Formats: sequence, structure tokens, C-alpha cells
Amino acid sequence: MVDLKLGGDRAAEIDRIPEAELAQLLESHDLWLASAGLAGERFDRPGANLIYAGLRQANLQQANLPGACLHHANLRECDFASANLAGANLVGASMVNAILAHAVLTGANLDQAVIPGVDFERADLSGARLRATNLLSANFNCTRACGVDLSEANLAGAIVRDSVLDDADFTDAKLMLV
Repeated sequence: MVDLKLGGDRAAEIDRIPEAELAQLLESHDLWLASAGLAGERFDRPGANLIYAGLRQANLQQANLPGACLHHANLRECDFASANLAGANLVGASMVNAILAHAVLTGANLDQAVIPGVDFERADLSGARLRATNLLSANFNCTRACGVDLSEANLAGAIVRDSVLDDADFTDAKLMLV
């Protein structure tokens, strides 16, 4: 019998953070943010396995998740302002209206993610991959994105001002009204 919990991928379950523990981590992080670090605990899980996680509308400001696996996670309307997602795997993640302002996404993989309306203001996307990613109406104001791969991405209606895009790859990207 096939385990369909994570699309039939049993290996993905091995070190995945259980939902109950994830709820506790988010609650503690909320307390940490509300108390300016005096209570609770920062969401600090480098390399965490959050594959297929349902984190819709989670407040993950200042979270430390370098190298985390958020493959196909539901991150709709999540707030990752000032979070560290360097080297994270966000392939296929749903991040509609997510906030990634001031976030560190260096070397992150966001290929085929769905992130229209995302706020990348003052984020660092250097070396990140966003191939075939839906970035409709995204905000890239003051973003650092040296060497970013935006090939085949949909950037229609995106706002790009005062950003550093040295060596960015826009091959076959949709750039209407940028």
C-alpha cells in the first residue's frame, strides 16, 4: 500500500518536523517576536525538513532557516521579513502575497514557485534560482540580486527600482510592464 501523506514519498517523512512540534515552534516564535526576544524562542532550525508544510499566514519574521527544505510548502501570506533562507529549497512553494522584505535568500532555489505579489524589498537574492517562477506584480525595490536566475520567470507588472541585478539571467522571462 502506498503512503499518500506526502505524495507517496516515504523518504520525505524521515526527518520532517511533525505538525504538533511545528505548531509549538511557531507559537514560541510569536512570543519571542512579541516580547522583543525576552520570552519564547526564535524559530531557529537550519536545514529543517519542512517539505509540504502548511504554514499559511505564519509569522516567521527573523526566522533562521538556512538550507531548510520547504519544497512545495504552503507559505501563502507568510511573513518572512528579515528571515534567513539562504540556500533554502523552496521549489514549487506557494508563496502568494508572502513578505520577504529584508530577507536573505542567497543561493536559495525558488524554481517553479508561485509567488505573485511577493515583497522582496531590500532582500538579498544573490545567486538564487527563480526559473519558471510566477513573480507577477512582485516588488523588487532596492533588492540585491547579483547572478540571480530568472530565466522563463513571469515578471509581468513587477516593480524593480534601485536594485542590483548584475549578471542576472532573464532568458525567456516575461517582462511586460516591468
